[in-house]
Amino acid sequence: DFLQVLEVGPFTEEEAHRLLAHPWAPDASRFDETTCRELIALSGCYPYRLQRAAHHRYEALADPGYDWRAGYALDMEALEVPE
Repeated sequence: DFLQVLEVGPFTEEEAHRLLAHPWAPDASRFDETTCRELIALSGCYPYRLQRAAHHRYEALADPGYDWRAGYALDMEALEVPE
C-alpha cells in the first residue's frame, strides 16, 4: 500500500486566477478577466476541471470555430463528473 489516495478540493478563486495566469510561461497567451471568471465559474475551482476548461479555451484561440464549451462538457461526461 505505498500509493495513497489524496483528495484535492477546489482552489480558492485567487489560486484559480494564479493558475490561469501561468507564471511559468510568461510569453504564453493570456485570458482576459471575463474569460477567467467564466472558466472559474464553469469549473467550480476544481483543479482538474479548471485545467480541462482552460485547455479547451486555448483550443478555441487556435481554432475560432472550435466549440470549447462543448469540448469541455464532453470531457466531463466521459469522466462521469457531475457539473
